[in-house]
Amino acid sequence: MQKSGIWLEVSRVRIEDNKVYVQIVGDKGDKTDDDQPGWWFVDPEAAGTSAEATFRAMARGLDSAEQMVLAKLEANEKSEEADGSKLLCKFIRIQTK
Repeated sequence: MQKSGIWLEVSRVRIEDNKVYVQIVGDKGDKTDDDQPGWWFVDPEAAGTSAEATFRAMARGLDSAEQMVLAKLEANEKSEEADGSKLLCKFIRIQTK
């Protein structure tokens, strides 16, 4: 059974300590903290490739005027790598606009 989640457009991608993180278009930040958009951890199984290959593919998609990058955020049940986040990017999709 597939979990429910939401597909959102990615605005930025970064790689840090061999982990990939994304920011979402329209995320204005949490008004109670530092007012910065959140970085969401990308599950390594989301792309089925290495973190470096996932980062490069997503960066190419973001740099292209003809493509968009989408991330499916789902509830984080047990991933320790997600830095305590309640959401986790479980799937990515790069598609033509």
